[in-house]
Amino acid sequence: MASTYSDRLRLELIGSGEQSGTWGTTTNVNIGTLIEEAIAGHATVSMSDANYTLTANSGVSDEARQMIIKLTGTLSASRNVICPTKEKLYVVDNATSGSQSIVFKTSSGSGVTIANGDKVLVFCDGTNVVAGLTNLGAALAPEGGGTGLTAAGTSGNVLRSNGSAWVSSPIIPTGSVMLFYQSAAPTGWTKSTSHNDKALRVVSGSGGGSGGSVAFTTAFATSRAVTVSGSVSTSVSTGTTGGTALTIENIPGHTHYVYTHAGVQASENTDGAGGGDSTTRVNSKTTGATGGSGSSTSGSESTSKASSTAHTHSIPALSATSSFSGSGTTNVGVNYIDVIICSKDA
Repeated sequence: MASTYSDRLRLELIGSGEQSGTWGTTTNVNIGTLIEEAIAGHATVSMSDANYTLTANSGVSDEARQMIIKLTGTLSASRNVICPTKEKLYVVDNATSGSQSIVFKTSSGSGVTIANGDKVLVFCDGTNVVAGLTNLGAALAPEGGGTGLTAAGTSGNVLRSNGSAWVSSPIIPTGSVMLFYQSAAPTGWTKSTSHNDKALRVVSGSGGGSGGSVAFTTAFATSRAVTVSGSVSTSVSTGTTGGTALTIENIPGHTHYVYTHAGVQASENTDGAGGGDSTTRVNSKTTGATGGSGSSTSGSESTSKASSTAHTHSIPALSATSSFSGSGTTNVGVNYIDVIICSKDA
């Protein structure tokens, strides 16, 4: 019975009673060469800027049986590489020149497009070629279980999602500015020397500005001379007091005396009360009179009543100025700590 060949790897299957005394050679080829090629074999295929069909031979070494297919040559357009319609895994390396993609496929089925420079694990299911793991030489995408990175990144960085991929980025963004209470900039930071001997001001608007002209140590010197001078002026405009009418209760009780003729008589307030209506009697007589005229007596009486008419008083303009001055020293040497400003390196 003649030998036959396996369907997928095309290994020689020795027929019963065949190859007596030589079957070992065939077996060694199957195991030592062909199976090894299928598991770990590597074939380099040079393309001539055209579609290419992998060789597929029974019982001997070929391209289609290899595990790794490396494609070289210069391409001017995307080209197809045709594999047998048999179930098998391949690792395809598009190492061609010309920045063109390769479509790895079966003759009548669909395939996988492999970008220039990518290494992709693909699987032929007997009809079509489908992607296994995408781009083994580049980053393994998050949707494939990877991080999207091909290297560990910069020391001190962390993995951060940008919404579509994982990226290696610093914990603190490059260019960030911070204060440090230490003598020198830490590793990964650069000290800024553009500001010196200044205070800090908190603002609700945009930061990053500066201002002023007096240094911190000058403004807060331990002993600082202080001179104070100035003047205070006060003035009152002209005007009048408000009209006020005196009432009976505003006038105290009192007595008036008047003189008539040659005698002195007392005048008295007949009611003796404070203010109000009053009656004044004046009696006069001649004392020591001699002669034909004899003595005489005269009298008069008057009545008065308190007035309720309001009156005002004028106020003249007034002004005064007082000057003051003085000097001394004060201690404004406040406690402080020295900090430095540093920016984050890339």
